This record gives sequence, structure tokens and C-alpha cells, in this order.
Amino acid sequence: MARIIYKMKSQISEKHRKMLYYSYVHSHLLYLCSVWGRTTAKNLFMLEKSQKACLSSIFTLQKSDPNIYKKSDVPSLGSCIDIDSVKYVHKKMLDDAQTFTLQNQVHKYHTRNAGNIVIPSVTSTKYGTNGVNYQAIKAYNSLPKK
Repeated sequence: MARIIYKMKSQISEKHRKMLYYSYVHSHLLYLCSVWGRTTAKNLFMLEKSQKACLSSIFTLQKSDPNIYKKSDVPSLGSCIDIDSVKYVHKKMLDDAQTFTLQNQVHKYHTRNAGNIVIPSVTSTKYGTNGVNYQAIKAYNSLPKK
């Protein structure tokens, strides 16, 4: 897709190239990204490399530019995964409040983490701490409080 956008660069405006990016590239990256986003670092690196290639062809930036996401005003793949994970937890909390246990339900002490969700204990790194539920709750708890 990056090559197609690059070849059309002179014929369409930057606004329309950005629309093409969101239509064809970004939509595929977002589809169930909270699930497949917990894959290996190597796979995520390859996806980010493709995303940067598309962005560099649209905005005439270098792929190695550390501010490519800021300059293009497009969220990084990691940010998209975290946002989707937080939305997943929030939706589950709205659908059924009993799905998760809050810290203030475990004990009655007034602590700064009283409103956080209890992170489930896990026994393995591969399927536990890298799991969707574990990482989504962790991301949700890291949000700033009201």
C-alpha cells in the first residue's frame, strides 16, 4: 500500500493521502488489535515498520524519524493497542460491573489505588502476563484518575 500511495503522491493532496492511509492501512491495524497486539515483539516491530513506511510515503518523512507519529498526527501501533485494550475493559465494566473486582472491594482502607481493578494472579509469562485480560487491566489502571 505504501508504494501505491507513494506513486500517487504527486496526483493527490496530502489530505487525501491521509484519508487513504486511514481507509486502507489504519483500519487493518486496528481490527482486533487488543487481541493480536499481544504477539511477539518481532511481529509488532514488522507491523510498525510497515506503518512507518506508509507514513513516510504520505508525509515525505524519513522512516527513521523518531517524531514520525507526532509530525503525521497519527497514533503509533502501540498506542492503538493500548487504547483498544482500555476501551475493551471500559465496555466490559459498563456491561457488567461484576466482571472485575476493584481494590476497594478487597479491603476497606482508603488508598490511592482504591478505584483500580485487581489484576488477576498469573502463573506464566507467556499466557499470563502477555494475555489480553491482564494487559488490558494494567493499561486501564495506568490511566490518570479524575
